[in-house]
Amino acid sequence: MRPTFFNAVAVRAIIRREYVTRVRTKSFILMTILVPTFMAGSILLPAVLRRSEHPVQRRIALADGTGLLADSVEAALDERLSDGRPRYVFARVPADSAGIRDAEQLVRMDAYDALLVIPNTVFEGGQATLSVSGTPGFADMRRVETALTNQVIALRLWREGLDAKRVGKLMERVRVNAISLGSEGGGASAQAALFGAVVMAMLMYMTLMLYGGWTMQGVLRDKTSRVVEILVSTTRPTELMFGKIVGIGSVGLTQISIWLAALVVAGMVAPTSTLGQYLDVLRGLSLVAFLLFYVTGYLLFATLYAGVGALCSSPDDAQQLLWPVALLLMVPIFLVGPAIEDPGGRLVTALSFVPYFSPVLMLLRVVTARAGPGEVAASLAINGATIVVTAWLVGKVFRVGILMTGKRPSLPEVWRWMRQA
Repeated sequence: MRPTFFNAVAVRAIIRREYVTRVRTKSFILMTILVPTFMAGSILLPAVLRRSEHPVQRRIALADGTGLLADSVEAALDERLSDGRPRYVFARVPADSAGIRDAEQLVRMDAYDALLVIPNTVFEGGQATLSVSGTPGFADMRRVETALTNQVIALRLWREGLDAKRVGKLMERVRVNAISLGSEGGGASAQAALFGAVVMAMLMYMTLMLYGGWTMQGVLRDKTSRVVEILVSTTRPTELMFGKIVGIGSVGLTQISIWLAALVVAGMVAPTSTLGQYLDVLRGLSLVAFLLFYVTGYLLFATLYAGVGALCSSPDDAQQLLWPVALLLMVPIFLVGPAIEDPGGRLVTALSFVPYFSPVLMLLRVVTARAGPGEVAASLAINGATIVVTAWLVGKVFRVGILMTGKRPSLPEVWRWMRQA
């Protein structure tokens, strides 16, 4: 006979079943390992490749139609490889059509790596060409373009009676380093804060979508396999819903904790990397806020996903009902751009207190130091109240829908269940 009180033992058993079943799957183990491995590899692999890179010397045929730029371009590209050899070795070729045709043929035969043709109209805006036998390397092309541009500008200024070096000094760029003081006075780079905000917002979005979907799939699987009929014979449907939500949420929290730990370790191993420089932002109130908003955000959305799973009898039916829930997750992602541009704006500030938007938007405001502990506490309190109301309403639907199969109920039927339960 089903108990008339909250069966804590049964709920613990359901939580343990959902948790153990998923953490033992190959997909969970692979994702838990592969994600931090990919992150660490994306940070460490470029450095390893740069160290093990075999120096390559480029042979460039140079056809200077102006007769004025060849020497200065070669001097500007006087770089050395790690073994001391020059990076670029130039060979002068005639700038007439016959000389260029012969040089192009030698490029095709790999006698030269590239052919640089400087037309005599380059000072009036004529376009130079860099011909290669395959695809030009971006780094080499950028170096050649920069060197040629600087020399052409220098000669243009010289023709006007101006000193190129003095003009360059007068026009030297002023660099502005944006600093985010924040409530903790850390003096972190504003660019780092923005990067951290985007990373945390996207991680929040992906995890809520992933683990919420797991909740729906778990309910659907038990419903279609008729396992749920056995479960509700010993527990209440709302206890089953609670056990599934908490069990799957614990799986997500476990996986996120492992990923965050891997990020910290990778940042400590490579402190000068991009991640190492930005990792200082992802600490203190930001990290605590992420974990708290993940938990409340997951409970909000997982409850809705569980309700969708209880209403449907097949994955196809579920996909049709998922779009309103998915839209609640997508709206704050659409607002990430405006939130990054002006995290203290009225619209973003107001929406950051809306329960289904706050896991992303309030988190952005916290990371960019536009929300203090008081606002975070208020947002979490609103989320908590919304969780209670949502669980109460969805629990009524879950209680009736979990045992129904066949036709998907209509909205009037769902509304009648909520009134009668």
